[in-house]
Parts: sequence; C-alpha cells; structure tokens
Amino acid sequence: MSRFSLSDQDLVRLAAQLNLTGTFNHNARSAYSDQVLPFKLQVEQGGATVSTTILVGGERHTLALEAADRTKHHTLADFIDAIANGTVDSAEPAPPRIMSQVDEPEPLISTEQVEQLHHIVRRGGSLDLDVGLQHPIRVATHRTFNREGLTVILTIGKERPRTTCFTVLGKHNERFKRVMLSVEHLAAIGLPQRKAA
Repeated sequence: MSRFSLSDQDLVRLAAQLNLTGTFNHNARSAYSDQVLPFKLQVEQGGATVSTTILVGGERHTLALEAADRTKHHTLADFIDAIANGTVDSAEPAPPRIMSQVDEPEPLISTEQVEQLHHIVRRGGSLDLDVGLQHPIRVATHRTFNREGLTVILTIGKERPRTTCFTVLGKHNERFKRVMLSVEHLAAIGLPQRKAA
C-alpha cells in the first residue's frame, strides 16, 4: 500500500493559500514509490471560517477551518493525507495524529554509513550497507558527466537478488534523497529474510 503525504514545501504553500481565495493544484506523493496523486484545493474566505474543498478523482471533500487558528494548515494537511490514503470516506476529518506516543524508529543505517553514502553520491563508487538483514544492500554509483546527475545500481540478496537501477538528475541533496529512498525500499523488501534468519 502506498502511503501518500504532503511535503514540507506543500505545508508552507497550504499555510499561504489558506489566507487567499481561489483554486490551487497540489500533488500528494508516495513515500515508497514514484506515485503521485494530483488534487485541487479550493479555498473560500468567510470571515471567522475558511471553507476548503479537496477535489481528487471524482471525489469532493469539504472542511471548514477557523480563520484564527494558526495551525489550520496542519489540520488541512492531515485531512488531505487521510483522503489520499483512503482512511476518510466522509467529509469529516480523520482523528488528529498523536505524535508524542509514537516511538521514533531506529535509523536504518548508522551515521558512518550515511557519511559514506553521501561520499559515493558526490564522487561515485560502491558501498555495502549493513541494515541488519541476511545480506547487505550493495550500492554502486556513477556520476554523469554531461549533466549534474548520478546513475545508481542497488541490489540485495545472492541467490535471487533484487536489483534497482536508475539515473537521477539534480543537486546533491535531491540525488541523496532518491538513493536513500531506494535503500529503504530494498530494506523493506528484505524484511521477510530478516524474519527467516
């Protein structure tokens, strides 16, 4: 199942758009793949309340927010996340998330491995990442010379390896995020191996 969410930049845009009246285009992105869910946000100012309508596919969801509430963009973002992930089937917002009770997950790779991964994303090279699975995740990178980018090959396993290969363009941080997302994806695929071991 894809977990759709809004980025921090989208949250900043929502905060600004809730002070305006109009229709705005947004995308919810999947944390586990390249899937994008486009939707429209209609905002209408009404004095003490701000009326919002989210149009996604053939669905229409509405939410009224207090204009004076400084965290109304967070409430709207949670509502949009719930719609995108299919946990809302009415015009009522999902119950708010209680973040203080959620344990922080352990980092997938150590700080030293993060630094090594940053290095090969910058310079090219190869690296074996031990993520606590039966086999390490092998990462090989090659910098593109005609544009600012990187070709990456990731693999996990020996007898029946899972392999991912892609080219990503952009600045270092964008390339690193894309490589880290693929590492997390391969680690999730390897979880059954961890249970068997």
